[in-house]
Formats: sequence, structure tokens, C-alpha cells
Amino acid sequence: MNSPDLMSIAALGIMAVLAVIAMALSEAAFVFGASFAALVFIAARSLYILVRRRRRQHRATRAG
Repeated sequence: MNSPDLMSIAALGIMAVLAVIAMALSEAAFVFGASFAALVFIAARSLYILVRRRRRQHRATRAG
């Protein structure tokens, strides 16, 4: 493995493996981030609907 050609091929191979790992991790992070954002959006929407219903009921009982 003293040949410069073999060393450069090995270095390129290691860089390629690291690049593939980095791409896989960034895609996993993107998917996780998108899933987390969707869950936060659903939770916020549900909370908004519940608060709106409660205000509407409160308003109806106070008026009646």
C-alpha cells in the first residue's frame, strides 16, 4: 500500500464512504425534522380547535 495510486484510491474510497454516511444522516435528519414539524403542527391545530370550542361554550353559557 506504499504506491501513491493505491493511497489516493484508498483516500477517495474513504471520502466516498464518509459522503454516503453524511448523506444518509442528513436525509434521516430531514425526515425526522419534517415528521417533528408535522406533529407540532397537528398538536397546535388540535389545541387551537379545543380552545375555540371552549371559548364558544363559555360565551354561550355566559350569554344564556
